[in-house]
Amino acid sequence: MNVARNHDGLHARHLELGGEYFSIAVAMADGRGFSDPFGAGTGATGWMPPGFAVLLWLTNALTGGEGRDYAAGFFPALIGLKCLCLGFGAGLLWSILRDWGLGGRGWVGFAAAWGLVVAWAQWEHVTAMMHDGWWVAFLVVLCLRGVVSLRQGRPSFLLAVAMGLAALSSPVLFAATLGVLGWRSLILAKVSRRAFWRMGMGPALPAVLVGVACFVGWSLRGWSSVGILAPVKTNGGYELWQAQELTLRGVPTHSTFELHPLVHQEARARYVEQGERAFVQIHGQEAWRLIRENPGRFLAQLRHRAVNAFVLMERRRDSLQVGGAIPSAAAEELMREKLLIPAPDPGQWRFLFLAGTDKERARQAGNLSPEAAEILRVAWAYHDEREGQRSVWDLLNPREVVLSGLASLSWVAACCLAAPRFRRRIALGLVLYLGVLGPYVLVSHYYRYQEGVMGLQVLAMAAVLSVLMVRKRKAVSLVGGQASTV
Repeated sequence: MNVARNHDGLHARHLELGGEYFSIAVAMADGRGFSDPFGAGTGATGWMPPGFAVLLWLTNALTGGEGRDYAAGFFPALIGLKCLCLGFGAGLLWSILRDWGLGGRGWVGFAAAWGLVVAWAQWEHVTAMMHDGWWVAFLVVLCLRGVVSLRQGRPSFLLAVAMGLAALSSPVLFAATLGVLGWRSLILAKVSRRAFWRMGMGPALPAVLVGVACFVGWSLRGWSSVGILAPVKTNGGYELWQAQELTLRGVPTHSTFELHPLVHQEARARYVEQGERAFVQIHGQEAWRLIRENPGRFLAQLRHRAVNAFVLMERRRDSLQVGGAIPSAAAEELMREKLLIPAPDPGQWRFLFLAGTDKERARQAGNLSPEAAEILRVAWAYHDEREGQRSVWDLLNPREVVLSGLASLSWVAACCLAAPRFRRRIALGLVLYLGVLGPYVLVSHYYRYQEGVMGLQVLAMAAVLSVLMVRKRKAVSLVGGQASTV
């Protein structure tokens, strides 16, 4: 898939390299330690988890790169590592289905589910993006495989590795895996107290201790170096504010990230001036103030994020780059309202948040002078014209439906159709799925977070097909037995 996509040269999206992650990796390569997430010489940071940044740093070092000047082998090595992780993850997913008793001839359904989710719906992420989504997706599968292996009643080395890596790569995944282990132990407690310990908490305890040690250790490191006591990464307060202040309906979009400190000079300047601790605390306090003052708006945002995660995902571009002169007074107004920014190209502008409803557009225009509002209406007209040129297929958003609504429907169908013993096993994956996406729905969910759960979506769809095949085989067997009796 990657060769097919990049045979004429690497897609430009590769150059993102995880944004802040690569800036931190460069700082590590330069001997400045885990620091400087925005390339501004700001010192120690806890902005991002260390796992993926260390992975980038090691790959860069092993391929002969020096800081930001990576060698020619860096991208092929990173793409190769991504392919190995996704391939190994596919094998782990298949082994989970077999352990659940849903393997056998279910490999056809598994291959179809993998092709639908990974090779088609996640085509862009798998072949042209180098953020940490693929790494988290691999760790999600690794964690679930480790949990399933506890059925043997013995400590799992794989689970210990998975918990350690999860604690250092995704605090949400680490917490979700702890939740799955706790839920599994409670289910076993209904069988007997002995089962609760011997098959539940006892075998899981070494892995839990490894994960907690990594989690607490890095959190304390962040507290000592940045002054923020936060779970592994410190930017949670900013993300909560960003979802409320820099979105139309609570779901971050392309326009939202045009105002991120990584690319927006003014926001980065505030980070540099205030320092990470004050920057995060100020935005966090502002976020909670907005929630207290208008809880109804926050609940509406939660609803939109839940729809985004579980019904219909949004992945449309809501910004527009144009050339030409804009009167300085109108430009200042539009920039003050965060509806316009200067584009990187000289003489170009980018209009932001153009995909609003009529009500949202009326609110935006109402804050502007007549001249600035008229310029904004012209930008809306261009955006609407571009949207009108989309094909019917694109308007149906098939990929987005697969990665949200179809995945949710598959989990429900798998649990409803499966026999009780299968249902309890499938529910492990569902609890992990909800545990990973749930915190993002509460804080800031957008399309990139669906990449991390693509393995679980494959599992849900493959489980439905496998359950249907099992039921069909049983029905055929019963009919055959009745016929022979007659």
